Amino acid sequence: ERAVSPEVAADYDTLALEIDISDPAIARQAAELSRAPADLPPWPAALRDRVARQVALACLPAQVLDGQHPVMQAMTLTVLAGRWDGLEAPFAQELVLSGMAKAQAKPLVSLESVALQMGVLIPADPAKAVELTDHTLAQLEQGKARSMLGRLARIWEQSDLDELTHYERWCECVDSADDRALLKRLNDDRNPKLAAGIDALHAQGKAVFAAVGALHMVGEQGLPKLMRERGYSVERVSFAPN
Repeated sequence: ERAVSPEVAADYDTLALEIDISDPAIARQAAELSRAPADLPPWPAALRDRVARQVALACLPAQVLDGQHPVMQAMTLTVLAGRWDGLEAPFAQELVLSGMAKAQAKPLVSLESVALQMGVLIPADPAKAVELTDHTLAQLEQGKARSMLGRLARIWEQSDLDELTHYERWCECVDSADDRALLKRLNDDRNPKLAAGIDALHAQGKAVFAAVGALHMVGEQGLPKLMRERGYSVERVSFAPN
């Protein structure tokens, strides 16, 4: 068996994404789960002020993120930082590929649930959530988040797998044991489920075009290795920069 590559993407009959955020039900669930729970302890005023400053720097209305969990506010602001370099969220691969599949009347499958993703993103311990929000805001304030997003985009554009493999060495975002644990939860720990989902679709006789975040494609727990272990022949297709 062979995993579908971009070379033969036109032959796929099922698009698999981490989650299909174009699905209105999934979008509503994501919005609900990203809200701050009613029993969330009060957050430090200094942290709220830092979020407000980043909202202003992002040229957003002052109240636009009100109601979101503070961790999600900081992460939303991180994504928006990419706009200064032309990285617009509406052109993210999930939206582009889901639009393509719908135009071709091909089914979309979510490999994960919104609850799983939110459970990984937002620490259950309020103290850990405060630490993560503080760290994420510091990355924004120091310009590291924007730099990291831009470098990731160039790596993707240039198909530079070696540099992507060494992400932890240059991202300036994995500086502590907590950082490493978070990256493991966000990336490696999710890969077995993603691999199992892709495998299950192939086992149903479907020709699958699966799209996931780039960091899921590297390392000892990367999807290429996990798919090989399941008996697939995996071929890397390199694309020369334009």
